[in-house]
Amino acid sequence: MSTPLVLRPRARRSLWLLATLCLAAAGCDDGVPSSRDGTSIAQETFIEVMTELRRAAIRSGTGAPTAAERERILAEHGVDAEDLRTFVHIHGENVPLMNEVWSEVERRLGEEEAVREP
Repeated sequence: MSTPLVLRPRARRSLWLLATLCLAAAGCDDGVPSSRDGTSIAQETFIEVMTELRRAAIRSGTGAPTAAERERILAEHGVDAEDLRTFVHIHGENVPLMNEVWSEVERRLGEEEAVREP
């Protein structure tokens, strides 16, 4: 039986802030049609990238990854910021899916934290 995910309050607030910012960015329509014609990166890619970005933000101690770290993570996964925005734009209103996505990000962060704690 697995134990429930427990994150520090600061990490939990930061994760939800990040999720809110992504969703808010998706709601900002600049009137330019997506070059991807309604397609987006894979859900697993989005989860991996967001998990890595959150880890970088935690490591930085400032609540946000450095620009260089953010660009490195995006390049490592072969995506850019627009790919993340497109994913949220396409899937953001699918509450069950996005809940699953953010729960998985939180779970992965919790696993890493559990490994570090004695």
